[in-house]
Amino acid sequence: MVVFFCYCSTINNFKIDFVMKNFSDVGWHYLPKIITKEEAIKIKYQNICGAINDLGSLEGHWDDERGRVLTCYAPPSSTFVVHRVKPILEELLGEELIPSYWFTTTYHNKGWMKCHTDRPSCEVSVTMNIFGDAKWPIKLKDLTGKRQEVVTPTGDGLAYLGTKVPHWRDPLETHENDIFMQLFLHYVRKNGPYSDYAYDKNQKCYDLLTINQ
Repeated sequence: MVVFFCYCSTINNFKIDFVMKNFSDVGWHYLPKIITKEEAIKIKYQNICGAINDLGSLEGHWDDERGRVLTCYAPPSSTFVVHRVKPILEELLGEELIPSYWFTTTYHNKGWMKCHTDRPSCEVSVTMNIFGDAKWPIKLKDLTGKRQEVVTPTGDGLAYLGTKVPHWRDPLETHENDIFMQLFLHYVRKNGPYSDYAYDKNQKCYDLLTINQ
């Protein structure tokens, strides 16, 4: 069991807990209460309604690395979360970040996530629970070589260095018709090796995150 000694800080009126270890040294950090349950419900239903309008169902597609999933790239309903989390990560890392992209993935029973590290656009990442009561931990091997398991209740998230820290999920064990929705946020260091991947080199991401901000 890993025990952390914490102190509190406030950024943009959001209280966050800082572990007394350097995020850059261990490669991960727990982020409690990023969004409220009400905000999570709004994101959930906007994504569900969008999927039904676009695809006609919530079945999604088969992915050899995750099972049957429903994925939504750069959903407009979640841009406020991208902006909210950015200064939190910047304080943890001590440097400026640029958003790259964000997406939701809805998993079905028996879904999983293959062990992997992420592409350059995911240099600094966050996975956040939007919907799902199952205690389904994300597992990772941190930069010290230790294996960690983290369960995130609705509205909480886990920050991790996506290009460096291997992460995965074992098969989801829940009721047959249940779903489990995660929101993923990705950033790159403004002065880092992957700065060219800002906004995922995608005009949609750039427009959604910069227009009317």
